[in-house]
Amino acid sequence: MTLSFLLKKITILFFSIFVAFYLVFLIVYASRVSVFSHNSRVIGIKLGSVAKFDLFNATEEYFLWFKKITTFSLGESNFLGEKISVIVKDRLENSFILNLFALLILFFGGVILGVLSSISRNRFISILEGFFFVIYAIPDFILAIFLILLFSIKFNIFPSSGMVSINHCEMNSFSQFFDYIKHLFLPALSLSLVSIIFLARYTKNSIVGILEYSHIIALKVRGVDTFLNKVKHVLKNAVYPFISLLTFIIPGLVGGSIIIETIFGYPGIGNVFFTAVKHRDFPLLITVSFINVVVVYFSVFITDIMYEVFKVGDINEKSF
Repeated sequence: MTLSFLLKKITILFFSIFVAFYLVFLIVYASRVSVFSHNSRVIGIKLGSVAKFDLFNATEEYFLWFKKITTFSLGESNFLGEKISVIVKDRLENSFILNLFALLILFFGGVILGVLSSISRNRFISILEGFFFVIYAIPDFILAIFLILLFSIKFNIFPSSGMVSINHCEMNSFSQFFDYIKHLFLPALSLSLVSIIFLARYTKNSIVGILEYSHIIALKVRGVDTFLNKVKHVLKNAVYPFISLLTFIIPGLVGGSIIIETIFGYPGIGNVFFTAVKHRDFPLLITVSFINVVVVYFSVFITDIMYEVFKVGDINEKSF
């Protein structure tokens, strides 16, 4: 990966964020004006120019808001009454951990299932693949409610809400970590479970072609076409489908976390977004929308970088 390639991708990243968020800002700005105008007509107060959407004023406010990013002084939430920078800092960290955990579950579940279903004719693998295919049609929030009913209410294995237990501070370090994972597991599973079959089938279709490569055929000729040898040669190539889908997977997880965090009462950025929309907290809504735009284009940036790194690694390995 060259420096020019990296600079090019960084430039595209910032330009895409700047333009895309400008469109998002205009939509939120227009909705804010519409709400003010509607409320003023109800109570019979004249707003004058405030009730009209002005592209020049909206653009001016957009650049003023962008200046606040450099100092991270984003004002206060109208509903929560706290500094937005404080709200976002705490909740963003929680959402990052939740989505990272969900991404790990999705990666290991999807890639491993895809690899096994492509190189094995085991009946159990086929049944498992069919099971995940059925789950694929279930909405995230329905699946989340089912997991709560099953694992929290019926078997009482995992907690149904919150981030830690009430007595979390009284536990030792290991118990605190285990308690945190218990609270994290169901929300992360709800986010990732539906998409496992999507990644698995994508991985399976890619590996079917990989199995026809010359070095795989050579294994058959030499009589070492065993299950473990197939896994060894195929698993490395199976990571490419996952990298390709990161552009779609990460925004999907972040978007799904809005509902999942609300259902589980998880203190993340998705829960904040739901609160901002529900109570028409426009300063907070603008900030959370900006974060979502950044996440989408940053996932594209990471995908391009990872693809380039793996491609260069493969070229070096083959030349060696």
